Amino acid sequence: MKKFLITRLNRHLPDYILYLSQKAYLPSWVILSVDVLFANLAFMWAYQICYSSLDMPLPISDFLLKLGLNTIISFLFFYLLRTYRSMVRYFGIRDLLRAFVTILYINITMFMVSKLCLILWSMRIMPIYGFLLSAVFCFSLIFLGKMTIKLLYDYAKRYTESKVEKNIPLLIYGVSPNNIRLAALLENSQNHAYKVRGFLLLGRSIADKMVNGIPVYCRWKGLQKLVDSGECKSLLINPEEIDRAMKTKIADYCIKWKIELLTAPAVSNWKAISSTAPKLKKIRIEELLGRTTINIENSTVEASHSGKCVLISGAAGSIGSEIVRQVCTLNPSSIVLCDIAETPMHYLQLELEASYPEMNINLEIADVRNRRRMEHIFETYAPEYVYHAAAYKHVPLMEKYPSEAVITNVLGTKIMADLSVLYRVKAFVMVSTDKAVNPTNVMGTTKRVAEIYVQSLGLKLKHSSTNGHCRFITTRFGNVLGSSGSVIPYFEEQIKQGGPITVTHPEITRFFMTIPEACSLVLEAGNMGEGGEIFVFDMGEPVKIKDLAEKMIRLSGLEPYKDIDITFVGLRPGEKLYEELLSEAEPLLPTQHRKIMIGKVREYNHDEVKANIETLIHSAFSFDNKTVITQLQALVPEYHCDF
Repeated sequence: MKKFLITRLNRHLPDYILYLSQKAYLPSWVILSVDVLFANLAFMWAYQICYSSLDMPLPISDFLLKLGLNTIISFLFFYLLRTYRSMVRYFGIRDLLRAFVTILYINITMFMVSKLCLILWSMRIMPIYGFLLSAVFCFSLIFLGKMTIKLLYDYAKRYTESKVEKNIPLLIYGVSPNNIRLAALLENSQNHAYKVRGFLLLGRSIADKMVNGIPVYCRWKGLQKLVDSGECKSLLINPEEIDRAMKTKIADYCIKWKIELLTAPAVSNWKAISSTAPKLKKIRIEELLGRTTINIENSTVEASHSGKCVLISGAAGSIGSEIVRQVCTLNPSSIVLCDIAETPMHYLQLELEASYPEMNINLEIADVRNRRRMEHIFETYAPEYVYHAAAYKHVPLMEKYPSEAVITNVLGTKIMADLSVLYRVKAFVMVSTDKAVNPTNVMGTTKRVAEIYVQSLGLKLKHSSTNGHCRFITTRFGNVLGSSGSVIPYFEEQIKQGGPITVTHPEITRFFMTIPEACSLVLEAGNMGEGGEIFVFDMGEPVKIKDLAEKMIRLSGLEPYKDIDITFVGLRPGEKLYEELLSEAEPLLPTQHRKIMIGKVREYNHDEVKANIETLIHSAFSFDNKTVITQLQALVPEYHCDF
């Protein structure tokens, strides 16, 4: 019978302890009462030891009086310093230090009160070492009591976790303060399926060490041993702390060894003490292609926008909306959002009202191709900075409708630029594309024509004697991750449907950049430009689309060409195999920002450009696509098309 009871107790006691700890918390008054009780027990033992060592009879009345004083003083200090507010199961160093300081105050106060009693009523005083003993006893009782409860909880938690089938062993890449904190949060949570087995660090500096009781492993060989032994089935990384090359390397190893690759939310969303750990998620391909987060470090960017009115065209688009979000952080006096797409504008308005309730935000449903409407907006708000992101960007559609591409990309840009001069805007920043370099399609060519107009106008104003002229700046970069029409959401949808993934050509490559990174560079370039420059962004290394598709399939836990097939459907009309940020005849000049260069492109006479563009726009409104293509080729000789 005794053996049966012991077996049952060992089997079910941890579950009972964990259940009670999860469902119930010790009330604050109970913790306070226990702390006061420990303080009194410590005082009683110290008092008895002192008088026993002195071989003197114990004065009961004196003892009871001082015990009462100790009770009152202990209660006051434990209450005032709020030692009872901490959760016992998470008892740590800070709580220990607070308890130590509180006990020190209690015994110092008791010694002073005893001295006062000696002076006033000639009452005996306990020797000073008695108060030291009382402090040591009290600290030991509180420490042992709370640590016992904490250890019981930890034992019950580990015992229960050992019986959970979904206890997936997890490694965390890097030993940064954020990762150490994340490991602690995961250890204290019951609402996830992962168990932290260690940190992975590529280096020997702290290998074979422990961090908060968690081992640190180094080198990929060490990881392979853990994978083979079943001690690592998942790897957690923070994409913001790792560059693109290392993220790619980590992903390749995880794919090779079939390790689940995870990420956690931003640090600002973590809770310091919580029974719920940050929600882990499978890594997205965008997080692997994106580089280390770029913040606007130049204080002059904020200074130049602070208290100013900023107009953003194409504000509801992928680039435009992110420019809006970043400008909102620069303390402008007001922001004017201009776009023709009313539904995305509505959702953007809801987002901004929630995130920036105090910001003066004005939404204008307007078409940049309508000069009278845009002139009304400029006259109403008198913007000092204009970010022009409105454009048609879909290559195959613009091949079919070249006149529409000219009316939007060329005429729309011309109207915005001309009004910026007329209404004395300080800076006009145009968002262009790498497809404008040696264009093989209508979209890229119309963007190049827009670049030529903006650049020539900027140079004309720069070289004129007019003071306070508008600075015209063009920014040129490649594909952005997560934008509307991006290849990645398209591939994700094809994978969900079981394939096949359709790629235009086995050798096609593209540059990729995250939307926040691209927009922060747009703001920096717009601030540093003097007028007439075309700024080119460092896009990193080009990515082969076929490799991208294969990696996305593997990250989904599937095998390319086996579980999900990849088919090649041929290049679309106007599509290039390789994108370029500059032509061979356009050298790059460095700037103070390592990711922004100036392209030394050919300069044009503005009056000639204006006359040719007006002729092009007239042909576009006649919807004579053949003539439009011919005139585009005349304006951009590197564009070749057999219409």
